[in-house]
Amino acid sequence: MTRRLLAKQSGVRSTFIGYTKQFDKVTVKESCLERDYYNWMLFTLPPDAVFIMQPEKFYYVLNGKPTWYTSDGHITLPSKKVYVDEVKYHAKSIEPEVAHKHSVLTKEHSKLKKTKFRVFTERDIRVGERAENFKMLKPCLHHPVPTLAFEALLVGIKQLQLSLHELHALADKKRIDRSVIKIAAAHQLLKTDLTKPWFDSVFTW
Repeated sequence: MTRRLLAKQSGVRSTFIGYTKQFDKVTVKESCLERDYYNWMLFTLPPDAVFIMQPEKFYYVLNGKPTWYTSDGHITLPSKKVYVDEVKYHAKSIEPEVAHKHSVLTKEHSKLKKTKFRVFTERDIRVGERAENFKMLKPCLHHPVPTLAFEALLVGIKQLQLSLHELHALADKKRIDRSVIKIAAAHQLLKTDLTKPWFDSVFTW
């Protein structure tokens, strides 16, 4: 899968430009919703997935006329399963013209081997506090996995789960920087339900 030249497409919409080491790609996100979709994929896709935003054009026929489409996300899993993702606000996605376009794209992509076209709206992407928590945790991925500090934090702990408040108290007692907790969560050494408010989190490991 090749990529088209990345460029800002709208002069008025918010634009987010970034680079993520996990996918080794520079990305241009043209809305806050695309940014939240990207963060969702960043934290949920397997590390060996190939994830591209704004990939090459897909040519097809719509209403009897040749045209092209650029997806918001293109994912290839290790199994070679391919997902072509469109990110759209729900109100826009149910407009008849847009819904028809999506139905045609669904049919056309189904003709390709192991390929599925998907539409994600804010109802899928912004579940509870998940999008805000992903946005908060994303900068922590720039830090290496805190394996030794994480092991030191939990050594001697017999409980199978601890609240964020309890982890903070434990870190303070052991003179370990509290940031280790957030970095460990970003690298999924600590697991919690990220749809809930961060300060209400209860972690397992």
